[in-house]
Amino acid sequence: MRKYSYYPAFLLGVLMLLMSSHLRAQERDSTIEYYLSKNKHIDSLLLYGKKLYEYTIDKPRFSESLFISCAILLDLSPEQFDSPANKIYIQSVYNIVTSNDPLNNNERMDGFRILGDYYHQLYDLDQAVKYYNQGLLIADTSSIEVNERYLSALYTNLSNLYLDLNELTKARLLIEKTIEFDISFEGAFSEYLGIDYIFLAKTYQPIDSRRSLNFFLKAKKQFNTLKQKKIVIYQTEELKELYVLLADNYLALGNTKQALLEIDSALTSVKNTNNKTATVHGKALKTKANILQQKGAYHQALKQYQLATHFLEDKAATITYQPKILLEMARCYLAINQPTKAQEQLKTALTIIDQSGPPHQSRLDKITFPKDLFYLYFEQAKIFTAQYQQSQEISFLYKAQTTYQKALKIFEITKHTVSDQGSRQVLMKNNTHFFESAIDLNFQIWKQQKDSTALNEILFLSEKSKNNFLYERLNKSNTSITDLLPDSILQQINAFDLLVSQTEKKLFQAQTTNEKSNITTARDELIRYRKDHKIQLASIEKEYPEFYQLKYHNSIPSIDSLQEKLLSDEGVLSYYVGDKHLYVLLFDKWDFSIERVPMDFSLAQKLNTFNTSIIASTKKNATAQKALIDYHETGFFLYQKLIEPFVRKLPTRLIILPDNLLENLSFEALLSEVPAPKTNYTDYPFLLNKYTISYQYSLDAICRKPTSTKTPRQHLLAFAPTFESNQPFSKDQLRDFGPLTHNAEEVDKIQKIIGSGTVLKSTEATEDNFIKLAPDYQIIHLATHGKVNVEHANYSYLAFQEIKDSLENELLYIKDIYGLQLTADLVVLSACETANGSLAKGEGIINLARGFTYAGASSVVPTLWKISDVATAGLMENFYIELKSGQPKHIAMANAKRQFLKTASPNLGHPFYWAAFVLIGDVSPILLPQPSIFQVNSLWWGIGIILLLFLGLLGYFRSRK
Repeated sequence: MRKYSYYPAFLLGVLMLLMSSHLRAQERDSTIEYYLSKNKHIDSLLLYGKKLYEYTIDKPRFSESLFISCAILLDLSPEQFDSPANKIYIQSVYNIVTSNDPLNNNERMDGFRILGDYYHQLYDLDQAVKYYNQGLLIADTSSIEVNERYLSALYTNLSNLYLDLNELTKARLLIEKTIEFDISFEGAFSEYLGIDYIFLAKTYQPIDSRRSLNFFLKAKKQFNTLKQKKIVIYQTEELKELYVLLADNYLALGNTKQALLEIDSALTSVKNTNNKTATVHGKALKTKANILQQKGAYHQALKQYQLATHFLEDKAATITYQPKILLEMARCYLAINQPTKAQEQLKTALTIIDQSGPPHQSRLDKITFPKDLFYLYFEQAKIFTAQYQQSQEISFLYKAQTTYQKALKIFEITKHTVSDQGSRQVLMKNNTHFFESAIDLNFQIWKQQKDSTALNEILFLSEKSKNNFLYERLNKSNTSITDLLPDSILQQINAFDLLVSQTEKKLFQAQTTNEKSNITTARDELIRYRKDHKIQLASIEKEYPEFYQLKYHNSIPSIDSLQEKLLSDEGVLSYYVGDKHLYVLLFDKWDFSIERVPMDFSLAQKLNTFNTSIIASTKKNATAQKALIDYHETGFFLYQKLIEPFVRKLPTRLIILPDNLLENLSFEALLSEVPAPKTNYTDYPFLLNKYTISYQYSLDAICRKPTSTKTPRQHLLAFAPTFESNQPFSKDQLRDFGPLTHNAEEVDKIQKIIGSGTVLKSTEATEDNFIKLAPDYQIIHLATHGKVNVEHANYSYLAFQEIKDSLENELLYIKDIYGLQLTADLVVLSACETANGSLAKGEGIINLARGFTYAGASSVVPTLWKISDVATAGLMENFYIELKSGQPKHIAMANAKRQFLKTASPNLGHPFYWAAFVLIGDVSPILLPQPSIFQVNSLWWGIGIILLLFLGLLGYFRSRK
């Protein structure tokens, strides 16, 4: 935690300023001036701080001086900040900042920061957030600009609190802003800057251990530089803890040798020090035990864990750290095949939690960090499973099943307390092994007992493990949920969501072009909006708890309700991809079955080979021929793993729910056998020839009724921007595109088939026009360029017509798409790689297609790889002819591809030209305008008249002859 802004040099500067200004608005007092005059050195601060406190405690007119004395004494106390000895000073700070006593804005803001720090160290996080936010409110609303030194300390400690709450994005924003402050007024040689780098590293630690290591090393270098320059370092606890954090980071990277070196440095630095470092000492011993545990030295690790408990015995440390230590000890005992001993550790941990609050209070409310309780239950479930393996008593499997259910309940609650999407994705990513472990357990119960409840659990867990963010958006548009809120509140929520999204985009663009002033402005705005957003959500949760619960409720349909929805020739294949096994669930109208496939192969490698070999095998050279063989082999291999176990049960129409990297697979291009050499593509055993395939994100989406109450007013909206081959690259190098020569022809043909619609080409095909028009259209077709951003998935984009001097460069990011309110039955993304993106555990592939689903589109047709401009125009023409005839979307797509295969030249039958397009979402037919009776009758009348004229002329010539 950041030391108070009054500490050392700054503290003395503040005191001198007070003296010179005669205590500002307060009375001048010779005794106070005397005490202040003695505070020219750090050594005298504690002594005269106490004298100042005793003199001013019962004199309200000297509240400012009293506040200064409290800050000095709290900062220099040899005890922990939250010790009983410091409680009187905390109480005085509270009395001053919550009263009308004279105090300027800077000090009142800093007083709220001190109160936040106090409750943070007590791990009363709600109270801490409350006081930190009151401090920020002063900074936001003050007509007089507050001192950045005070704001810097507040930002740092609030950032640290957000780390405890798993709010990584908010924590990072605040600490990046603090670095700006500290560089501006402290310069390059500041211990504060070293602490900033520590906190910044912590925000990356759960996501990217290599990136966090860079910032930890930067902090270490900063402190070493200060030592070399003989600059006194006052915040020594943070420096000592840095070695512990470095050891943890090296351990996460698998470098146990360097981790041991760092932890030995930490242990050396905390010997014979005061009570303030007791917690650091305990953490260091715990980390050393973690290192030994990872090396397999379980007995040595257990000894170190026992030693660690002696340094973590005060009330706050006991509830915060002891359950964690006991959890690790349980893991050690389980590793050495002593599940009973392991179970004892967990029982002790749960007892500590139970005794930490009132008897009637639930464990979840008693524990400081619910995530710790989740891990205790998770480990307990694994221990029950191990006890079953030892004894073969089936009761242990059912105990494990119940315990997994408890863990999942807590995990869901923890996940929903994190307000930003990125932090939730980190939480899901770091706990994917939980879902696999729970599914494996239920599969054992199914195999042993044929208990159908285990199948239901597998279904439930596999659905809970994915598409969480998407569910929230779908729930947000569900009228049964939104009816719980007044329209004014809904409008506020939507406005805030849009504001946050737009500001995040501004910040991203500024960082991309390294425009420092714009970065600062956007970051400041985002910090403020996110704080207000958090307050808004907390208020809604309190006033409308039913809405809050339903918004995050991930509805999983029952097997019966799903089967009732399916037609007799329809089936669902749902996949769950784990590290050890791949689970395949099949539903049809009458049956539900499951298969477990060992992951004795690299799925990522196979999928990469499958896609790259399709793209590389279109030519006639030797490299292409080798790629074609690779396609044959991987196409058949993946068929054997993903489809063949069910091939006798499969109906002709399949809805596929892919998981993980399977979202990047075109199932229709799989091969049911390896083709013979020189086989024509039209004769390949494609899965397309056997099944009509569509894709969905969730089982609930299959059963869910359309939620939009708004009917589109127009039928077709199509865009075809122009991309010139000689066009210079834009400033930010984002618009590096080749020309599209057939996209205008493509949209013209589609308009002709539909019979009506708005087609915007060239200079009219702008992003602004799209955003204005899109909500009113039934079908949206975008024939343009798309680009995937692997590092920042939410900033993949579609390109519109570039406008000179446009700041945004006419790029529609996924972030922008989230904010649209679409009512479209269908969005066709006739652009490259619009189904590709970054894998987010618990969410799937973050891509443009998902963005349009989030925005309200019933179904989306994206592409899995770079597509051919010429072939796409022909395929899309076939697809829209089928749609116009009233076919369901998935049948229209399958028929279009089959027709394309039949009529295409031999080379264009290659899957590269047609298999990239996949249909995701609702498959219902689209009601499009048909020719009126008058139009049809007019056509026949015209044919009749022409026929009569022909017969008349024929008779005339015959009579003449």
